Amino acid sequence: MNKEIKISREDLHKKVWSTPMIKLAREFGISDVGLKKVCKKLNIPTPGIGYWRKVELGKKIKAQSLPPANENTIRIHTFYPHIRENNDIAAKHKTMRKNEILKIPDSSSQNNTLEPEVNRTIKSLTPDNKFNHILTNRGEDTLAISISKEYMQRAFNIYNILIKTIREVGYPVKANGCTVIEIMDEEIYIVLKEKFIRTMIPQNNSIFPTREDYIPSGVLFITVLNDYSSDYTRRNFKDGKTKLEEKISELVAELPVIATAIKEQKQRRAEEERKWELRRQHYRREELLARREERRKEKFHKDFDKWLLSQKVDEFIMIYEEEVFKKETDQKKRIQQRKKINWMRKYSRELNPFIKNSLRL
Repeated sequence: MNKEIKISREDLHKKVWSTPMIKLAREFGISDVGLKKVCKKLNIPTPGIGYWRKVELGKKIKAQSLPPANENTIRIHTFYPHIRENNDIAAKHKTMRKNEILKIPDSSSQNNTLEPEVNRTIKSLTPDNKFNHILTNRGEDTLAISISKEYMQRAFNIYNILIKTIREVGYPVKANGCTVIEIMDEEIYIVLKEKFIRTMIPQNNSIFPTREDYIPSGVLFITVLNDYSSDYTRRNFKDGKTKLEEKISELVAELPVIATAIKEQKQRRAEEERKWELRRQHYRREELLARREERRKEKFHKDFDKWLLSQKVDEFIMIYEEEVFKKETDQKKRIQQRKKINWMRKYSRELNPFIKNSLRL
């Protein structure tokens, strides 16, 4: 079965009305309930109760037409059939006895050679800049670890068994300063650490009477995490009543479930981002229309004010001609007044938006 199946809204509608939901759901590697939820999300009508029985009896029933899509409608859906398969595997692992889940390499065996990444990490161990008894990995091709010298041997034995077990199951492991496991096209990061107990140590210093230090506890734990951190995709496996070595099988059995949770979170975030992008586009369109409307109003008010002013200028010209120009008898003054009237008429035409250029709203 393919890792993913992409199908358009239109094609899924045709399949839903040509194949019973239970049978069709198997093709996509999900349950019929899950398929109905997908149809509801895509706004695809589904056959009602008794539809396929009527079809078996030879009755011709017209399929419901696909409603038109709007800007919020999802047009393409991706099914991940391998998610369910890995969930089934993980569930099966959980129900088995821990010593039957996986064949854990015997740490006392002479053939238990160190993995190359473990060897490189051992050679790269460097004391912390502030706390010399805390050793951490250095280098791009090493595994993520933070440990004390006293428990270094046990920690690397756990790491070695863990990597061998993961590879025996079939998952690739790589070291790039972190410990990365690839499952279902997802990267899962693991870190092996020792719990250090914070304490304050007295010192002969009047300004700083105590100094901070961290004491090794011998309690080891492995953190499983990824970029899409959540309550489930970030898990801790640590020493307790059961030693960490005995929890390796449980950890490996959880990996496909965690990868499924990561993928589902990515899908949800992608869907949320798609919806937010649609909203952003809608707000941008609304904002653009609002700005355009505001500019139209501003231009209208400017044109209107100029038109009013041009009317007042024309009215003033008429009064000026009647009260001043026609009553003037001096020829030289009449020439000056005529020039003034011509200038005012020109100014009026410049103000009037209907004359200067066609009014655009």
